[in-house]
Amino acid sequence: MTRATSTEAAAPKGLAVLNKFDVEQQTLPDYEPLPDEILETGSGKNWLDEPFGGEITLMLWEAEQARLVLNSPYPYDQYVEVLKGRLTLMDAEGRSATFGPGDRFVLQKGFMGTWRMTEDYRQLLIVSTEQLNAAEQPADEGPQIGE
Repeated sequence: MTRATSTEAAAPKGLAVLNKFDVEQQTLPDYEPLPDEILETGSGKNWLDEPFGGEITLMLWEAEQARLVLNSPYPYDQYVEVLKGRLTLMDAEGRSATFGPGDRFVLQKGFMGTWRMTEDYRQLLIVSTEQLNAAEQPADEGPQIGE
């Protein structure tokens, strides 16, 4: 889904403009609770919006303080920019990195470990739409006729 922003009306054709307020402060729609199989601590409450979808998908994701355990390989590469809060990622070997507002990183396909948000957290993320769709398709379903 591509959604116009208030500044997009004046933008050149073929340009999706993301205004700073929308990215950093807009109220995001509720999203399904984080799954119990990955939620170690916290409420699991989170919000998600998709302001742009094309060959890449841009999303805004926000969550309350929580600790997630990713015991299965992460299904796709994901570019992340932290907008609010703090995040500590620890891989399966115990190596960790902590990120705060303005930090950027790529969570690589195959990552396993913990994702700990020590306070309310918000991020902008960009993924390949093809990889995202493949990860969301149940393993027992093949491509649909006409796709």
